Amino acid sequence: MNTNKFNTEEKAKVYLNKLRYAYVENIGLSKDKCLLYRQRNSRRKALLTCKFDYLNKHSMDMGLVWSVQRF
Repeated sequence: MNTNKFNTEEKAKVYLNKLRYAYVENIGLSKDKCLLYRQRNSRRKALLTCKFDYLNKHSMDMGLVWSVQRF
């Protein structure tokens, strides 16, 4: 399972589009936002999630971090 982190939702969506993933459904609850993507012509899936975390490993700045988990 591969995981990539992004600072904005748009960067994460561009990354998924480059890998030929298409939006399937929104499985987020009221506070959590989770989007499920499926790769075209394949059974591979990706989960785009949002959480409050450190923006990068070298600073103490915190904010929303978008992570893409491919499986």
